[in-house]
Amino acid sequence: MNTTRRDFSVLAVTPRTHALLVALWPVVALLALRAALSLDLSLSKPEHAFLNVVLVLSMLLIATRTLVWTLAKEPLKRHIRPANSTPSILMDALDLAANLRGYGRDWSKGLHVPRETRPLTRARFVAYAVLSAGLHASSHHHSLSRLLNQP
Repeated sequence: MNTTRRDFSVLAVTPRTHALLVALWPVVALLALRAALSLDLSLSKPEHAFLNVVLVLSMLLIATRTLVWTLAKEPLKRHIRPANSTPSILMDALDLAANLRGYGRDWSKGLHVPRETRPLTRARFVAYAVLSAGLHASSHHHSLSRLLNQP
């Protein structure tokens, strides 16, 4: 995990650090921009160019998430914890940095998570997935063949 994002997340869950977050965010954003524009993870090999795309997207994610944390007026709170765990700023910060959807956080409160419609047992789920993949592949094959056979 990126150290800057983890350290920034500690500030985001700690009371009375908003001014520090506001002061540090431009530095974090500039460092993310510099990494995205100056590093070449592909080592100039075209077959590894996807690594540079991953880097740019990761830096964009860091810049936007830290901006969201900076704009929060109050420290970000974690409302759902593992059973029998005690509150910990470090664990809350780690959860904030790693939890992309915000499940269990105060900024996701009221989020509607729909019930699962697919089978929940392993055997039924595998059968459902195989059948679904077959139907989608068949449908895609027919659409593609119609497209290619048009004059």
